Amino acid sequence: MKPFILLISVAITGLFAIGTADKNISGTWVMEQGDSSDQPPVFRINMGEGILEGKMDVPEQEVYDRKVHSIRVDGDSVFITVYKNGATIYARRVNDSSITGVMKGESRVDTVKFKKNMNVIKQVNLTGKLNHIEHRVTHRSPFFEFLCFLCAYVVQKIS
Repeated sequence: MKPFILLISVAITGLFAIGTADKNISGTWVMEQGDSSDQPPVFRINMGEGILEGKMDVPEQEVYDRKVHSIRVDGDSVFITVYKNGATIYARRVNDSSITGVMKGESRVDTVKFKKNMNVIKQVNLTGKLNHIEHRVTHRSPFFEFLCFLCAYVVQKIS
């Protein structure tokens, strides 16, 4: 009886943690800003050691793999600080593949839209160097992995 109660409590705790967790925005996001160009900025966001990390490419400025200062998600709200003490993006997640908001810089505010790219994009900069921007379609948090392991362990002990 004890293992069954333990299994139920672990499952309920896991469902509660997963249900209340912030939305995962990991992936490759193409930014559309005001007057869109044919080479829009690209953000690559992933979960790294418990925090969201990102890199960006701005082909028009020949900037590749530039580290994003900070990324924070609170429910459906997304806050991205591009450079330290620089432009900040305040946005809301519309659905799994779309984020809209504004980017505030020192002297201007622009409307921005992000579209999630599910494919691998290949971009060639002016020197001919090939930049691969990859996206993992699925992502499991370390907590979720631990929860799966714990449930499997309890089921094995019960059997």
